[in-house]
Amino acid sequence: MILKYKNTSSVVLFILFLYGYFKHLIFNKTPYHSYRAMRELFVRTDGKINDSFSFFSQLRKAKKTKYPNKLLKDINSSEIENIVNNLDVKGFYILDQKLPEEYVEEIIQQARTTPISYVIPQNEKKTLKIEHADKKLLFDSVNPISPRYFFTMNEILDFKLLQELLFEPLFLQIAQKYLKCEPVLDLFAMWWSAPFHNKATSETAQEYHFDMDKLKFLKFFIYLSDVDSQNGPHMYVEGSHKSLDKKFLKDQRFSDEDIENSFDPKLVHELTAKKGTIIVADTRGLHKGQALMKGERLIFQIEFSNNLFGMQYSDINCDKVNVKYNQKISNNPYAYQLFKGV
Repeated sequence: MILKYKNTSSVVLFILFLYGYFKHLIFNKTPYHSYRAMRELFVRTDGKINDSFSFFSQLRKAKKTKYPNKLLKDINSSEIENIVNNLDVKGFYILDQKLPEEYVEEIIQQARTTPISYVIPQNEKKTLKIEHADKKLLFDSVNPISPRYFFTMNEILDFKLLQELLFEPLFLQIAQKYLKCEPVLDLFAMWWSAPFHNKATSETAQEYHFDMDKLKFLKFFIYLSDVDSQNGPHMYVEGSHKSLDKKFLKDQRFSDEDIENSFDPKLVHELTAKKGTIIVADTRGLHKGQALMKGERLIFQIEFSNNLFGMQYSDINCDKVNVKYNQKISNNPYAYQLFKGV
C-alpha cells in the first residue's frame, strides 16, 4: 500500500490514525501508516489531534516515586514545579545543578573507546531520510567521515552510569508533572558530533524542525562535553511548542532564514553550557542542533512520552539491565515497560 500522506484526505488519515491508536491499545504496536497519519494530522490541526488524544493518557494517574533523587539531590518538589512552569511557557529549561565532573569524565572515556555506527551523509536537501552505516568505528573528531556517530540503545546499556541516569527519579518526576500522567520511558540515545564540511546537514537534525514521533513527549538532553557557539549548541524557538504559524505546519526542515524572518530574535535561544548540564525540552517546538564549526560534541538524550503510540523503535536486550533496578521497574511498571523482560 503506497500512500502520499500530504495528498490523502483528512477523513482517511483520521481513520488510519484511529485504527492504529486502538490497535496499539490492544497489541502495544503502532502500524506505520497510522504513525504517518498522526504526523500529517498534527500539521493539519496545529497539534489539536495530539492534545485531544493526550487527554486519555491523563486518565492514567502518575505513581509516586519511592526513591530519592540520587544524582541531582538539590532539586526538590518546588523546583520541579518551577521547571514545569517554565516548560509550559517557554518549551525548555536549563537545570542549575550539573552532573558531577568525574561522573561525566567516566562516560566520555568509555564513549571514546567504543566502536559505533554513523549516519551516512545525504546529498538531498531537507530530507527526512536517515541511513546508518553497517560497520562500526571509533569516533574520530579530527578526520570525521560523518557529522554524527551514534550509539544504539543496546550499546548505551553497556554504560553503567548511563543506566543510572535512565532510572534517575528526577527525570520521571518532571515528566509526570509536565505530561500530567504516568509517562513511559520510550527512547534513549547518545551521539558524537563533529564539524563536517562546515555546513548543516538535514539528516542529522541540524536544520530547524519539530519532533513528532509520539503524541506528547518530553526530552532531557545532557551535555557530556562543553558546548559553546562553535561546537553545536542546541537552538530552540521559545513558545513554538504551543502553536505554529501556518508556514511552519509542514513536515519538513526549515532554514535559519525562515526562523529569522518569522520570530523575534529574543525568542531564538542558543543553549550553550558546560559539560554535565541538563536541558529539558518539549521538542514539539521548533529546534535544531547547530552545525559544528570546530571541536566535538557528545550528548545523551532521554525521552518520556505519554504513551507508546507512534514511531516504533528497536527492541532492547533487557538482560543488560542491572538487577539493582528491578525494584524501580516493579514499582513503576508502566514508566519502565521497555525493560519488562528484566
